[in-house]
Amino acid sequence: MQGQADRKLQSLTIIVNSVANERFRIKNAEEGYEPPRSIRRQTRIENQIRGKRRYIKNSSLERLEKQRHVRRTSQTVAVLDLAIA
Repeated sequence: MQGQADRKLQSLTIIVNSVANERFRIKNAEEGYEPPRSIRRQTRIENQIRGKRRYIKNSSLERLEKQRHVRRTSQTVAVLDLAIA
């Protein structure tokens, strides 16, 4: 449809929807949505888990760095032994 009939149909649809909303208080899905509130205990546990993961990650990185340092040192010593011999 085009022209006047289309405009009348759109106007009628808008009027029917607005009356229904006023009458029955229909809410849109976005209007009625409230994000869930975090529970203190749950938040505390999640923070502890996050901290433990960070500790494990950092300690494993430190361990890897120490192993690399030991390997470099042992390679340097091996090269020096060959140079001396």
